[in-house]
Amino acid sequence: MKDLENGLVPQMNEKSDEAESSSKNFKSFSPTTKDFLDPQSMDIINQNPANNKTGILLFLKYPEPKKVKSRLSKELGVTTTLHFYHCFVTDVLTTIRALNLPIVICYSPANSKQKFKKWLGKYYLFINAQGKSFGQKLQYCFQYAFRQGFHQVILVASDNPDIPKEYLTEAICSLQLNDVVIGPCDDGGYYLLGFTKKGFTPIVFDKIPWSTPRVFQKTFDILQEKKRVTHILPAWYDIDTFEDLLKFYNRNKDSPLDSFATMTALNTYLKKNYNL
Repeated sequence: MKDLENGLVPQMNEKSDEAESSSKNFKSFSPTTKDFLDPQSMDIINQNPANNKTGILLFLKYPEPKKVKSRLSKELGVTTTLHFYHCFVTDVLTTIRALNLPIVICYSPANSKQKFKKWLGKYYLFINAQGKSFGQKLQYCFQYAFRQGFHQVILVASDNPDIPKEYLTEAICSLQLNDVVIGPCDDGGYYLLGFTKKGFTPIVFDKIPWSTPRVFQKTFDILQEKKRVTHILPAWYDIDTFEDLLKFYNRNKDSPLDSFATMTALNTYLKKNYNL
């Protein structure tokens, strides 16, 4: 208990965790048609150009053992980490779809499209994130979205389950007056990156030291060098470690997000392992 209050990461016992099947903890997240614009056909976008100039990209790996959140997996075990990742995605989508904008699921690996449709539902546009490197995949997804007719495209990270809707709204509005919008993470990365079609700058995905504290600064330096007018959002937090999960818990335990999937799973986990 004291360790949790101090934000320290306790040692984990994961014997029972690893013995369970990873699929056992998964619950299907199947939204109804009325909750979304239907991007199975881009005719939806063309029919409502005034309301659908902005596309939201969500970059996702299919949740398979040891394929997602590797740092968190080392602390919590594979099964528990997969369940939390599932919750992260559910919560981020809940916030994004409240914007009533088309959502593009940028998925990998290439053979996971049908798995994603079964998990998330078919009411999204699904594109395979193609490219050898992470940067190439991001670049491809932006270029694809602009080719579909979007005037502005915003990438949102999947490991920020409590990202404020207000920040997303600010990002969308800022692109009316700016070329680029970026939201820095407290660990030196970014949780959001958006461009207008005219301001799109593919070089920001080239030679970036991904998964280091220099990602945001390097990206911002390139934008400045290319003279892009850039709006910077307030900093926010992602979840890479159990310590990050505890910080998330402390931010949201008395907030409306207490009912979100991640908080529900975390409450259950802490109660089971720490009698909280």
